[in-house]
Amino acid sequence: MALAWVLRRPEISTAILGATSIQQLEENLKGCEIKLEPEDWQELEVTSRGTPPKPAEAPKPPGAPKARAATKSKPRPR
Repeated sequence: MALAWVLRRPEISTAILGATSIQQLEENLKGCEIKLEPEDWQELEVTSRGTPPKPAEAPKPPGAPKARAATKSKPRPR
């Protein structure tokens, strides 16, 4: 999948593979054959930007204590 994404990028002209065996090379080359729908490519683009969607916050049970803000502690006298 990663190789297919790299080869699809217009700013990348060459992908250099670092296979250490024929089997690994064959597996890597399968990436050239991946065909995805435009929506799937778009999802990969969003994911590759490093800004994954925020997970939904789980509801807190009634009566659960609220989270406290972090506070700096004062240094102890010597």
